[in-house]
Amino acid sequence: MKHLIVTSLALFIGIFVGFGISYTVRQPETAPAIRQNEKPDTAVGIGEPVIIFAPGGLFSAEEKNKLTRDVTQPLVIYHQTAAEPLVSVFVQKPDGASETVNVLAIRQNGAYAEFSHRTADRWVPECFDQSCRTIPEKFRTLYPALYQEALRRAR
Repeated sequence: MKHLIVTSLALFIGIFVGFGISYTVRQPETAPAIRQNEKPDTAVGIGEPVIIFAPGGLFSAEEKNKLTRDVTQPLVIYHQTAAEPLVSVFVQKPDGASETVNVLAIRQNGAYAEFSHRTADRWVPECFDQSCRTIPEKFRTLYPALYQEALRRAR
């Protein structure tokens, strides 16, 4: 009887440990889902990219929030809607007084884009024609102001 209880207990613990291990094993990367509540605030899901602010001590909490809202979130959602999901976005500030940051966005396929960005501005996708056909329709509906700004810049 004692062996049956010990064996049952070991089996029970083994099942929970097994579930825990399978839960923590890295899942395959997938494109992030877009939050559909009130606003397109962020990308969420298994494939959500890692956002890095470096060096960390040069960014205030307010700067991080502003850059997240105005640069990294629209950038991530743009690439997700264009079927080019990002795996990481690296935001680097050259020095504490700088009003410009360098942004490096790395896609799932290994390609990357690097650009300088003024911290006071919002990120706007680039258009290479006056109709901005290259901007995905879903992004246009999620960020109409950014789309209109891209159209204005293309003209």
